[in-house]
Amino acid sequence: MNKTKEKLNELVAGVSIGVGIIIPGFSGGTMAVIFGVYQKLISSIANLTKHPLKVIKEMFFIILGAIIGFGSGLLVVLYLFKYFPLQISLFFTGLIFGSIPNIFNKCRDDKKKITFKWYDLLFAFIFFALVIVMPFIPKGSVTQINWQTYLALALIGILCSVVLLPGLSGSMILLIAGFYSFMMNTIEALVKNILYWDFVNFGTNILICLSFGIGLIIGLLLISKALDYLMNKHQLTMYWIIFGLLLASPFGVLFSVFNDVEYAPIIAQVKVGGWIIGIILFIIGTGATILLDILDRKNEKKKEQIKLLAEEEKLDISL
Repeated sequence: MNKTKEKLNELVAGVSIGVGIIIPGFSGGTMAVIFGVYQKLISSIANLTKHPLKVIKEMFFIILGAIIGFGSGLLVVLYLFKYFPLQISLFFTGLIFGSIPNIFNKCRDDKKKITFKWYDLLFAFIFFALVIVMPFIPKGSVTQINWQTYLALALIGILCSVVLLPGLSGSMILLIAGFYSFMMNTIEALVKNILYWDFVNFGTNILICLSFGIGLIIGLLLISKALDYLMNKHQLTMYWIIFGLLLASPFGVLFSVFNDVEYAPIIAQVKVGGWIIGIILFIIGTGATILLDILDRKNEKKKEQIKLLAEEEKLDISL
């Protein structure tokens, strides 16, 4: 993959990660896996405190994309979800579904044979079950804002760092804790404070976002170091875990959307034409990630061929 294509891929990956952060049931980590930047993302966050400027430079397009994705998620994707929840969720589900064969193929040894230990399958099942169970956990709600609220937001921010694990949704954690609508409304209010120079509740909105943000950053730094270690030392086990997470993700996404108090009534009114559009978008999403994987493998083969030719030239020169 040449530099321009690589940076474009990182930008699109960042946008997808940003959008994935906003929508309950969707995972930013899953989007990183789909676009092939997962290991880079984990490694970069893990080394952020050691080499901050280097990491920011390497991750610039992913960070930029995530900001764009988060902003567009607030303004566009949530709007589309409000009116077309079935079609949009099926498209995202297609993206996830199409990435599953790619991860399954990574669960192979050097001889291209599917390999595993008993504990690989155990961990895959545990994380598969975790994604399945999450939508069934009873939801809470915010009744008042005090110092306990700010402390709770910091702790929930730490928990939301699970977004780095493919299939696990930080937004779902917020939803379960009863803080999802509260946080989305606060972020929207803060954006309006800044854009329209309307500083009603500005201090409170800032404190809410800072409390959650500090917790999230602490959580991301801690979990990224653990994941970076596991990806380097126990890569095969990690791919089986990711496979389990991705396998359960379509259920987690669709169950969350179909049972959401806002989206369920809209889906119930969808007619045959709407379902057909949703299925087409699912196929497009699936095809897009499969095509991306095929192109990525072709580029990897080209790199290997170029490397082999370079080594042969070195041998010829030495002889």
